[in-house]
Order: sequence, then C-alpha cells, then structure tokens
Amino acid sequence: MFCSKCGNTVQDQAQFCESCGNPILENTGFVPGSNFSGTTSRDIVLRSIPPMIINPARVAMFTVKPQGLAVEMDGVWGETIFHYATQQDMMNDCTALYAALQELTRSRLMQFLSEGAPVVPIYRMTRIYLNEWWKRIEVDVDQAGRKWFEYPTTEALYAEYNKLASLMNQI
Repeated sequence: MFCSKCGNTVQDQAQFCESCGNPILENTGFVPGSNFSGTTSRDIVLRSIPPMIINPARVAMFTVKPQGLAVEMDGVWGETIFHYATQQDMMNDCTALYAALQELTRSRLMQFLSEGAPVVPIYRMTRIYLNEWWKRIEVDVDQAGRKWFEYPTTEALYAEYNKLASLMNQI
C-alpha cells in the first residue's frame, strides 16, 4: 500500500505514514509516478467534454464554477476545469466526486458555504486562519496552496470556522 500524500510504501495495517505522518485512510490505489491512465475501483469517470478519469485520492479540493467543475489535483499545477455539455452532467459529477471523497475520507470532508461550495478533504488542510477583517477563512491546502473562502457576515464566518475547527479536532 502507498501513502496518498508522499507516495512512500506503508504497511497494510498502518494508520499513519512513517515518512510524512499523513493519516492512511484506506488503500487508495495510489502508485508513485503513475498517471492513473487505467481505472481502479476508486476512480471516477467524469462526463466532462472530453470524458476524463480521475482518482479521488489525488483531489486536494474542488469547486463549482460557471465554466465547469474546477479540481485541484496532486501533480497538476493550478486547477483543472472540466467542461460540460449540460448543467445536469456537471452536477451529477459533482455529486459522484463528493460521494467518493466522503467514502475515501470516512466523512472527514468540509464543504464550505462560500461561493462555489468548495469541498476540501480535512486531511489535506495543513493550517487554517480566521480573517475577521475580510470575512474569510484562509486555508493552506496540501498540493493546492493557500485558498480563502469569503462570507457575507461575521456570524456566518464564525459559524463556518467553528464547524471546521471541530472537524479538524476529530483527526
């Protein structure tokens, strides 16, 4: 079995990677240097144009944008936007990707209530900041850099921050 963060070999029963300390959630099918060209039982086939296959273990975060589903993945600089012929196809893929990440992380997943409803696996978050002045939560996401999520009110900001802090304390 391999660590989904650093790619090092870990023992089958390990709960954490001995090299980087990443929690080992389950066998994700990650193989170092692989381009995931074949499918595994964990891969998601997106109905995008053109159709794509992605492994949820490589997803650092995703969000819905007007032009399509934006996904930040390991080994890819910046976000990749998957375009769709219909809004329904995009929403179906969004639902399927969310469900796959929920299964992979054992429901340790944060869907922010800011624009685009960004989704980030909790184990990918390395640091969180509360920026009351700008009414945003800033998050350092492994393999995706610093992201921020804006809120219309301070009350909404604190409610979301408290939810996130609670989820992160469960790890």
